[in-house]
Amino acid sequence: MPAAFAHVWRWFASLSAGRRPGGLGPAPLGWAEIAAWSRLVGVTPTPNDIAVLRDIDAAYLENAYAELDKGKRRK
Repeated sequence: MPAAFAHVWRWFASLSAGRRPGGLGPAPLGWAEIAAWSRLVGVTPTPNDIAVLRDIDAAYLENAYAELDKGKRRK
């Protein structure tokens, strides 16, 4: 993670801690969750910050679902 986006990584960790479960694993961070979090913690992410945040979330979900899939294949 480039140092310029270290704050976005911290934001992701904060948001992800409150993540709702999905039907078959973790749910993606939605626009409403990001907006509510932003208001609650008093930060105003730039559009670029949000794009990076969503990219991190997509990578997180890809990895999480891959791990879930591995667990299913082991059974």
